[in-house]
Amino acid sequence: MSYPVNNHLAQPEIRAIWLDRGTIVKAKSKKDLEPLFDRMAVAGINTVFFETLNASYPIYPSKVAPQQNPMTRGWDPLQASIELAHERGMELHAWLWAFAAANQGHNTLLGQPKGYLGPVLTRNPNWVLKDKNGQVFNRTPGFKKAFFDPANPQVRRYLLSLMDEIVTKYDVDGIQLDYIRYPFQDNTTKQQFGYTNVSRRLFKQRYGVDPARINRS
Repeated sequence: MSYPVNNHLAQPEIRAIWLDRGTIVKAKSKKDLEPLFDRMAVAGINTVFFETLNASYPIYPSKVAPQQNPMTRGWDPLQASIELAHERGMELHAWLWAFAAANQGHNTLLGQPKGYLGPVLTRNPNWVLKDKNGQVFNRTPGFKKAFFDPANPQVRRYLLSLMDEIVTKYDVDGIQLDYIRYPFQDNTTKQQFGYTNVSRRLFKQRYGVDPARINRS
């Protein structure tokens, strides 16, 4: 009863699905993805949020990122899925992990050590976010992640360049940002993130005090 139903809608409703990396990597070609897009079309899906950047690995061959997802090398799932979606009258939006830069679960799938920081943070260790005790991976239950430092201007420039590459190289209908935040900081983990050299310097420039010296209470 809260919404008028007798007026013309400004836009069609979004009937969407998140198409995740695990599903994408099982396909090895555009032809392998066709049955999935046919099923979505029959179900009435009109928007696909396509996992394009996960744990610093783009699903497509990138000139900005140092490494494509190793499980999709040799083809371009993003381009293939855009074509499949548009052929069926669907929108395709690139779904990006923003500040979540590494994932222990994904490391296991790739045969990497659990503490591997991923291809970007390994090359740029000063971009990694740290908690007050210098720890990198969050202790939140589930797959533990390491994050980019959102306060670092170099990180922001890098992520913007990735987005620019996607929207100029591909005919995507939108960008969806995931993990556009700091790690969760709660009373369970007791972790307080944001204490990188860059963050501390910028904070001190603005407020005149080193945040590492501030008592939480």
